[in-house]
Amino acid sequence: LEFRRVLFRSPHAMNADPTELYAADNTSDRLLLSRALRAAFFACAFLLTSLIVSGALFTLRTAATVCIFSVLGLSYLLLQRSIRLGMAVFVVGIWLSVSWVTVWYAGIHSSNWVVYVVLITLTGWVMGSRWLIGITAATVAFAMGLGGAELLGLYRPAPRASVWVVCAILVSALVLISYVTSLAYRSLRQERDHALALARELEVQNRMLARREQDLQMILDHVPAGIASFDAQSRLRYGNQRYATLFGAKPEDIVGKNVSQYVPQAALDVLLQQWNKSLGGERGGYRRTNTNPVTGEITIIDVQLVPEFNAGQVTGLFGLVMDVTEKVASEARFRELNDTLERRVEQRTQELEATMERLRHSQEELVCSETRAALSSLVSSVSHELSTPLGNS
Repeated sequence: LEFRRVLFRSPHAMNADPTELYAADNTSDRLLLSRALRAAFFACAFLLTSLIVSGALFTLRTAATVCIFSVLGLSYLLLQRSIRLGMAVFVVGIWLSVSWVTVWYAGIHSSNWVVYVVLITLTGWVMGSRWLIGITAATVAFAMGLGGAELLGLYRPAPRASVWVVCAILVSALVLISYVTSLAYRSLRQERDHALALARELEVQNRMLARREQDLQMILDHVPAGIASFDAQSRLRYGNQRYATLFGAKPEDIVGKNVSQYVPQAALDVLLQQWNKSLGGERGGYRRTNTNPVTGEITIIDVQLVPEFNAGQVTGLFGLVMDVTEKVASEARFRELNDTLERRVEQRTQELEATMERLRHSQEELVCSETRAALSSLVSSVSHELSTPLGNS
């Protein structure tokens, strides 16, 4: 039953609440076994009727039949609370009752042996392999014990029952086996249909999952950064293509290796300092130069380390590696441009100050020239007036 609960469930079971699924499976199994117990009730009623017809009402067989009725009733009540408890009472009670009658009547020649077949079938179907082995071994040992005792003359069974009773037992057992087989077939057919539907849904979901993984892998491989995941022992769990390229390798070549096995020794001193802090639960990062061992290309990378926590313990690290070579070069060019601009501004300022100084000198010279010109004109005019006779004026 536990195996069937796990393996066979409806196509929508994957998205359902596990508690609801377990309750639904329990209800279905309980209903199935209740039907089997009701069929056993009818079989016992038929056997009791045959005892009445054969005139063997007040015999040990009747007492055993009543005992079986009691076991069935108790099993039916316990089945509503616990399937295994109810079936355990049923298996043990019926086995002991039938064995009691078998020892008392006919022994190894009894028609009751067909009941053991029904009992072993139900036990294997419901209770599992341990109970099946146990009840089968007990039945085989019981049969060999009765047969051996009779062969050695240690045991003489009573005469067999009447034809009515034997026919009733055989018919009841055969009908019960047929009914239980029918129940098992319908149950297994439903479970097969559920399993096929689940398999189809799983196939669709697996295709979707594979597609999503492919898309995710493509995104990770083309993201402009190296992405890596490490366990608590610094072993690489996952690395995308860009991360592996930094070390001149493929992802599958370095997955599972310790970080110290593929990172250049010159970079380990810088790496391990921050790495140990991150394994201690501190988030951080660092910058270092990296030399590709295949191409010899030198790059500058920024590394960010994020601890992975589980129940308050660091269980790994996530790393994000960015190639900042162009960024650093751009920053250097920007700084150089700023320095050049400052020098040019200073130079232009000095040139402007010199120009302003020359302009002031020119202005002063111009003012002086204009003053001298005006004074010369005044002197000339006065000299002219003085040299001219009054009569001519």
